[in-house]
Amino acid sequence: AAAKNGHGIHVAKGMVALAAADRLVALAEKCTFDRALDTIDQAPAVQVDLWHRNAGVPAPTLPSLALAAEVYRSVMPAVLEYVQSMEGGWEERNITCTDAFLRRYRPGERLGVKAHADTSDITVNCLLSSSETDYVSGFVYRWVSATSIDIVPTRKGDCVIHPGQVRHGAVPTEEGTRY
Repeated sequence: AAAKNGHGIHVAKGMVALAAADRLVALAEKCTFDRALDTIDQAPAVQVDLWHRNAGVPAPTLPSLALAAEVYRSVMPAVLEYVQSMEGGWEERNITCTDAFLRRYRPGERLGVKAHADTSDITVNCLLSSSETDYVSGFVYRWVSATSIDIVPTRKGDCVIHPGQVRHGAVPTEEGTRY
């Protein structure tokens, strides 16, 4: 019910250690970013796919496997622990990772993403770069109406967690690179 009303976005502050975020960005920079068209807006997604429920690890390379391994080592345990502690009685046997990817936003590539809802029960977006030093704008937002959005204040290492049905997006990145 909260998701249908646009509520339910939560920011888990510092869920990803800053050193882990830096390692993930360094590993990502060694990867080839896929530019397949995003189903949301038909713009290039500019991402490294790490896991798809029905496809496993698509087109793995040594750099993308190293990145996926680090995500599963340094991010997924914290996400799983957090989700299991949420109100509503989630249990480990009820949680499945259906899609994992690392997306890059920067001028000249993909800037942001328009408001959309996901097909997942829960969406987790972890910020791996800093709005203070790495990029300008680019914040995650909750869609309120065609003329109104709520910016979700975040910092490097924070994870935005919400029901997939909550309409959300990312404000265009004006300068720098956001992961």
